[in-house]
Amino acid sequence: MKKFLFISWIIAIILFSIFYLIASFSAFISPDLFSYTSIFALAFPYLFIIGALLCIAGFFIHKKSAYILLAILFCGSYNLVHTVSFHAPKAFTAAKDSTTLRIMTWNVQSFDSYLLKHKNKDGYKTNRSEMLQLILDYNPDVICFQEYLDYENTKKRRSIHNDLFAAGYPYAYASNEKFIESKRKFAAYGGTAIYSKYPLIDSGKLKLIDSDVGKQEYMIYASLIFNHQPVRVFTAHLASYYIYSDTTDQTENGGSIYQITYDRKLSVQSKIRETGLTHLREAKMIRQQIDASPYPVIYCGDMNSTACTYQYRYLKNDLQDAFLQKGSGIGVTFYKLLYTLRIDFCLVNKNMQVLQSVVGKEKLSDHYPVISDVKWSK
Repeated sequence: MKKFLFISWIIAIILFSIFYLIASFSAFISPDLFSYTSIFALAFPYLFIIGALLCIAGFFIHKKSAYILLAILFCGSYNLVHTVSFHAPKAFTAAKDSTTLRIMTWNVQSFDSYLLKHKNKDGYKTNRSEMLQLILDYNPDVICFQEYLDYENTKKRRSIHNDLFAAGYPYAYASNEKFIESKRKFAAYGGTAIYSKYPLIDSGKLKLIDSDVGKQEYMIYASLIFNHQPVRVFTAHLASYYIYSDTTDQTENGGSIYQITYDRKLSVQSKIRETGLTHLREAKMIRQQIDASPYPVIYCGDMNSTACTYQYRYLKNDLQDAFLQKGSGIGVTFYKLLYTLRIDFCLVNKNMQVLQSVVGKEKLSDHYPVISDVKWSK
């Protein structure tokens, strides 16, 4: 019996080590070579915890295997330091001086609450007012929106553009990649957007993809003068996975999403692989624009990938991850699926000093906002 348990222990260690090592090097394995790296990147934090528990157990079961596990755990050091910011928690400091640029990046889910989406006598109730108030509370100088949506020529839907203009953000540039016109003759524009308290000296956009569900994705940029120096701000929303985009009818008719997943596992795997490759293509296109910028760069966006992925490492390159510099903990930004998903990033030029970076915890969208303060280094 002891021999059987020992053999089972060794087999478990070997299998764990294989999966953990792949996850540990996910940031260095291109999806072109192995298209499931994004899945292993997602699993890394959990595999690390499992490995730590196995290591502790190993000191009681078989010390030699425990030391081997400990050595293997160190292979995940790169991913670990990009998953967790090892700084003591600090409260957000609202006060700032004129040498500080505060930037917010936020996937706002079209400014519509999935909890409050219903019609009443005043029209469609959303949480736009609460989201606008949150923006005013943080008081950023520059805001980068993803999944932005604004309405024009409608009485029942407020224009977020007009609200932001009135709140002190008169300078804006949006991708306007969506256009919806109804029989009631109102229009809706969406995509990505940049709002600024500072005048914009230039702007532009680049089409990234046409996704398999017909949605376009654009990267946009806008340049401004901050403390007598130009800086170019980029923002983008990388492709969503749309794993269940073709199962709406099934779920609405009472089908179990878990059964659908089991029945369609090959299709799900295919979509995950394809989206990983799409993210790599998008990251390369964005990085090319960053490298071509005549000014120092700040990149903000929803990458739909974690910091353990190859595409994050490729896009980040020589930029600083503001949250890793001054944040604390894991910094989850997408809370609807797992508790470790930091997929919204603020990456800043190395000529800038990060003063603070926090993730707001207000559930007004399916993403939390990320707010960072930066200044020019001396």
